[in-house]
Amino acid sequence: MINSQHSLEKSEAKNVLQEEEKLNLNNDHEQDMFAIKFHSFKFERWKHLIYFIFSLLTLGLLPLLCYWYPRLWLYCNTVKCSEMHATHIYAKDPGAEQGSETRKMICEVHMTSVDPLVAVRYLNKNGATYGSMSLVSEAEFFSSDEQVNLVQERKDDSENKRRLKYFEHKHLRYIFNAEKLTFCKIKALDADLEVNWFITKTSFLTNDDVDYKLKLYGSNSTTVPVSSLWKIVFREIINPFYAFQIFSVLIWVLEEYYYYAVCILVISVVSLALSTYETRKQQMSLHKMSRAGSKVKVHRSDHQLPSVSGTTREEDGFQCSDAKMIHSSGLVPGDIVSITSNQDHSLLPFDAVLLSGSCVVNESMLTGESVPVTKCPLTADDGESSEDSACAATLFSVDSHKRHVLFSGTEVLQCRYGGKDGVKAVVIRTGFMTSKGELIRSILYPRAINFQFYSDTLKFVLVMSVLAVIGVVYTIIVLYTYGESAWEMFLLAADVVTICVPPQLPAALTVAAVYSQARLKASRIFCTTPSRINLAGRVNMVCYDKTGTITEDGMDVLGVLAYNGDSSLHTSVSPSVELPRLMTAASELRDQNFEDVLKGLAVTHSLSLKSNSKSGDKEIVGDPMEVKMFEFTGWEIHQSKEGLSMSDPADPKTSTGPKFEHVKVFPFVSELQRMSVIVKNVSEDEDLLSLNCKGSPEVIGSLCNVSTVPRNLPAILEKFGKKGFRLLALASKPLPANSNYTSMPRSQLETDLCFLGVLVMENRLKPDSASVIKYLDAVGIRQVMITGDNLSTAVSVAQKCSLINEEAKIVQVKISDLSCKKAIPSVEFKLLSSTSNNDDVLWQKSDDTKVSVPLEYHFAMDGQAYHVLYTHYPDLLNQILLRGTVFARMKPTQKSSLVQLLAKLGFTTCMCGDGSNDCGALRNADVGISLSEAEASIAAPFTSNYQSLQCVPAVIKEGRCSLATSFSLVKFMVLYSMIQFTSVVMLYSAKSNLTDMQYLYCDLVLCTSLALVVSRSGPSNHLASRRPPQSLVTLPNLVTMFLHVFLIVSVQFASFFIIRSFAWYYPALHASTNKELGLQEECFENTSLFVVSIFQYLIVAGILSRGPPHRAHILSNFVFVGIVAALTVANFTIFSQQVDFLNTAFGLLETEADFKFVAMGLLALYIFSSIGIESLGDWSYLRRVSRKTPSAHDLLTQTVSKHHYWPPIGEVVSKDKRGNISRSKIEDH
Repeated sequence: MINSQHSLEKSEAKNVLQEEEKLNLNNDHEQDMFAIKFHSFKFERWKHLIYFIFSLLTLGLLPLLCYWYPRLWLYCNTVKCSEMHATHIYAKDPGAEQGSETRKMICEVHMTSVDPLVAVRYLNKNGATYGSMSLVSEAEFFSSDEQVNLVQERKDDSENKRRLKYFEHKHLRYIFNAEKLTFCKIKALDADLEVNWFITKTSFLTNDDVDYKLKLYGSNSTTVPVSSLWKIVFREIINPFYAFQIFSVLIWVLEEYYYYAVCILVISVVSLALSTYETRKQQMSLHKMSRAGSKVKVHRSDHQLPSVSGTTREEDGFQCSDAKMIHSSGLVPGDIVSITSNQDHSLLPFDAVLLSGSCVVNESMLTGESVPVTKCPLTADDGESSEDSACAATLFSVDSHKRHVLFSGTEVLQCRYGGKDGVKAVVIRTGFMTSKGELIRSILYPRAINFQFYSDTLKFVLVMSVLAVIGVVYTIIVLYTYGESAWEMFLLAADVVTICVPPQLPAALTVAAVYSQARLKASRIFCTTPSRINLAGRVNMVCYDKTGTITEDGMDVLGVLAYNGDSSLHTSVSPSVELPRLMTAASELRDQNFEDVLKGLAVTHSLSLKSNSKSGDKEIVGDPMEVKMFEFTGWEIHQSKEGLSMSDPADPKTSTGPKFEHVKVFPFVSELQRMSVIVKNVSEDEDLLSLNCKGSPEVIGSLCNVSTVPRNLPAILEKFGKKGFRLLALASKPLPANSNYTSMPRSQLETDLCFLGVLVMENRLKPDSASVIKYLDAVGIRQVMITGDNLSTAVSVAQKCSLINEEAKIVQVKISDLSCKKAIPSVEFKLLSSTSNNDDVLWQKSDDTKVSVPLEYHFAMDGQAYHVLYTHYPDLLNQILLRGTVFARMKPTQKSSLVQLLAKLGFTTCMCGDGSNDCGALRNADVGISLSEAEASIAAPFTSNYQSLQCVPAVIKEGRCSLATSFSLVKFMVLYSMIQFTSVVMLYSAKSNLTDMQYLYCDLVLCTSLALVVSRSGPSNHLASRRPPQSLVTLPNLVTMFLHVFLIVSVQFASFFIIRSFAWYYPALHASTNKELGLQEECFENTSLFVVSIFQYLIVAGILSRGPPHRAHILSNFVFVGIVAALTVANFTIFSQQVDFLNTAFGLLETEADFKFVAMGLLALYIFSSIGIESLGDWSYLRRVSRKTPSAHDLLTQTVSKHHYWPPIGEVVSKDKRGNISRSKIEDH
């Protein structure tokens, strides 16, 4: 069994790189769906001259249009051409956010001179390496013929062949490839490099190399510049929103609507100032975060020799070089740098592979968790890709070899075993190609959110624009019949445009997002991407990490199961207890002569000492689990120039106690599921070396001598695992003296170990985890656990926290036949556990249908099974994901790919994690929530300071509230425009118009104030089982909007004609027969429509602001209720016409009581009709008829439900090389 586990673990380790490549290919395919399209153009001077002339003639309107539509500038100044002759590149990025400047961008092509001989020195068709660089990625910018010419005829070579042609898009550089005659994105140094290249590297860059690479890659800087204040203001002013505001203000000034024009101008200036302030503040914040630079010791030489393939680099085996301090901006890929812990700036400004020594770094900027991580140098063991061939080459991968990579933006806490110059590393990425640069780019250019609400909002604006065109045509026709001048017709027609297209809509939606952010911040949840708040309202799938998310972050040591050398673990089992008795104190281990176990606990870690910035005392930093383990021993830890040492001050057998020093640390690798240390006993006269190892019990057992492994280990693991305990096995072996173990591969050292025992730790549930999971399950939100822990522990925690009900069956999906050299492993379905008496029953008979109906069941699998399913059984994996609940032993890339697969099945996913191994999943989920103590984490759109799952329903509630509010705002702004548009068009037919004060009251006092405060309504206290719709273009919305518009027009139409039926009415045209007097604003039609429409604004706002099910009751919005009450009083005061001052100010004619009674009746009818229309939108028939095409998971669920054999319990699914899938019983298989 142990040998089988050993081969299984080896097989998993071998397939790590293949799995990463598979996942990366999948990501590339996804990116191809939103691939950036480049089009090449050549600048023409004669076209530019014409463009300049027309710019002057149009008073700058043509350049403004070209700014909004970059393609127009290309048509006016360039001609299309091949990429070889291009001077400008038009980049169209479908993956960018709608309306962003980077969605369609013009990039200028640059050229720089390079030394041809230096470039050719890097060219090699076989991909061999010379000097310091892999030429397969950097040398494609000269064709094969050019390479020969450059060497033989350097002086006669054309200027074009000695120039590097490139452009930059989103801070990434694209170089012209003369072989392919196209621009290609430049690769990093580590692209297509073998691990052995780093191991055998003993040479440095020359000055010529550095000059060439600086021109190729650019300077090593990620600093985001801060635009000048006037530049920000100018960009804001020429934004279409502000441009439309300026156009509107000009029209109103020309029409002498000074009051409203001044008010809108003031509002626009204030809004412009706030927008400029926020933009400037964000740029300053991003500039501060992106700014990185320090003095770095770099090793370079003027004369360089190629490195000899096959030679091994010793600790200080580098060739002689001139080490000098330079600014980090001058670094290039391939540079060798020395890193010390006491450097001026501890944040690394580059990505580098560690060549010698080890580093303890803080990667909190990248991962969101401030747990120190130990980095070790790349060794020959990492270059082995085959179990049978030690010399087989392995390609370097940052994901697979990240434990050897120092990432940009990380803080160096400590350097060890590096010599007087510090540890050495080779720079592989600079500038925006680094990990920090990628993070900054993700902030600058966020990925597109495929959310239908935003596109539907634009559709509504487009419909209103079409309506504006119709209104303009109607206005011109009506005014022409009245004999109005062309200038007057132009002004009034333009006024119709400002009425139909609501300019307040973007501001209203922005205010709603600001309110949502403020409410989340009050709940200690910070949002860095406001557009994701609305998306959170559609979440129907939540993925959790386990440790630190569902359970407490730290581990509590319960005790140790020590091995006493006989056939079983030392457990002292009594018949009355369910679990073996643990040794719960270090003194108990000493008393029973388990010093080796105690030593293993004390030395097998990657902890370090760090000075406290406040007190100055030394404190232990590292993995919290290792800190707890070390504190359990009672030993002391010391830091010296030689390294880290541990001693036992409480050992009564010796006066000084044993003392051990770390010689070499092999850090924990999730793929290997273990870590090891080589320690030296410095308390003895002879320096005795030993290897201590800890990790997964299954893996450690497979590495031990079979005779030392207790026979009852599987039973003990199963018993403790079912209780949800975390188990770590310990092993060790002595190392013979006079051997150089520091250069030996890890795989050779970690063999033939002696099993010592098992450390038992408990990871308790957080107090409210179970209640939150039950709450979300009750409202129909699916939830899964994705963890790196073992399957037994994960299933136990899932049952404790109610992810899996007590009555539910658990079907384990496992891989069989891995020990065989079979091309495609088989998939086995086995009933894992059950709380019922009959574990074999998964189906029940329905009395009505006489068909088998499945009981509740859940799938559980580990990362290995997920990898096989992902690679060989993708359709089967999709079916399993419909009921998959527990995913254990998942690597970070697997977590990320699982979230993407769930999204492809049609789920709107939310990922909640602690930020350590969940960064990829947090970024790829529709809504990512990081549990971090930092105010804002760039690892996820949402960051919760409160370390609890309560943040998940809080974000979903706020998302649903925000989405419902956004729907109401769009509908309100559209209906507001329709109310005013109907009034104005009908008044034009009566040769009248609204007065300036009437416009001011409707637009500013009523509409603007209501739109700003309606968003103050918070979320409902309870989640509804039905989510708010994501599309405005649905049958219920369209039906209700049409009926609202019909009702608005009908009430105003009735009011318009009813007032004409009274005896005291006289038309406006009777006031004068002189057509030059223009529109008569004071008339009974004006009075009638105005006093009715001002109530329509209030009624629409109130009807659309109802609370439940997704928003709190409207009465809880005290500000809104207060404003509505005040406006209602004001409206009745205007309606009563008892205040002469108001009658004069608004230009109202006094009406009789009979009209007022009729108008009140119309408004009462309007109120009840509007309530009925909104209630109609909730009619289940409309929702059922308007139901859109089922999602992928709905269709798949329907398909699976037709299979009576699903799930295939007790069966094995196999696949042959031809792709044929077969099923068989486990016993037959």
